[in-house]
Amino acid sequence: MIFRWAFSNTGYGPGVALYTVFGFMAAVSGWYVWGVYMHTDSDRYPLRDFGQAFFRVYGQTARHIINVLQSLQMFMLVAVLILGLGGSISQISIGKDGVNGNGLCFIVCLLILAMLGKFNIRALSTNCVLFRGIYGYMDSEHTDIKC
Repeated sequence: MIFRWAFSNTGYGPGVALYTVFGFMAAVSGWYVWGVYMHTDSDRYPLRDFGQAFFRVYGQTARHIINVLQSLQMFMLVAVLILGLGGSISQISIGKDGVNGNGLCFIVCLLILAMLGKFNIRALSTNCVLFRGIYGYMDSEHTDIKC
């Protein structure tokens, strides 16, 4: 569905060109990340995040910079999701052609979404504990699952 919107705004020529270029760049980026992990990961010193990969090449300062930037990226991602979905809740509360007046306050919509997200995370952690118990029962040798 998103393809239709993108092609209607850009046209077929530029749309195909952009999707091809961005697809190629995503493949190259994935190949670089795969290469970094394959050449620097080991059984004795495993790589757990991008900060450790940069630490091995550039040192402690680069590790801290990458960890801060990755934390900022995660914060921005969650903020965009909350704002977008909060806007959707706000539009739903207004109704078709403003039947319900102004609808709910936008901040209330964001709080509703945040509370729903909190309960969803709690349910996911419960599912992870259940999976860990089932997996440990099935294969008692390899119970090193981290949730």
